[in-house]
Amino acid sequence: MKRILAIALGAFFSLTVLADDEMYISFEQTPEPVQKYVKQYFNPADVRIVEVEDGYDYEIHFVNGVKLDLHSNGTLDKIDMGYSGAAIPAGIVPQAIVDHVAASYPNFIIKEYDPDRYKQSVELTNGMELIFDVNGRFLDIDD
Repeated sequence: MKRILAIALGAFFSLTVLADDEMYISFEQTPEPVQKYVKQYFNPADVRIVEVEDGYDYEIHFVNGVKLDLHSNGTLDKIDMGYSGAAIPAGIVPQAIVDHVAASYPNFIIKEYDPDRYKQSVELTNGMELIFDVNGRFLDIDD
């Protein structure tokens, strides 16, 4: 009975590992567009871990807690400044969104930016999430 249980558990864990399409690589192994994006806004020497998801999405963790999600073509999926306390580097968040936040919430900074095809969202250091359209026009607050 113990033997059957051990075989069943071994098979289960093997399938779990095979189903997980994530692996860790060095920063130098990422595609050129990913490296270019990181070098434009961050110091590559501060990269702690690079996780490849499904072979084309890269989750880059920095030593200061910043997490950057990029597609293999170098387009941003999401940036989270985590516990770093730093603002998102200039040029990442569209200027219209930066201007709206500065005018409406001058005491807070953008700590997370999440663009997608139909909308963009930012999370401020006060926990408030602001939603914008693809052109950077303010739509809603999601707190």
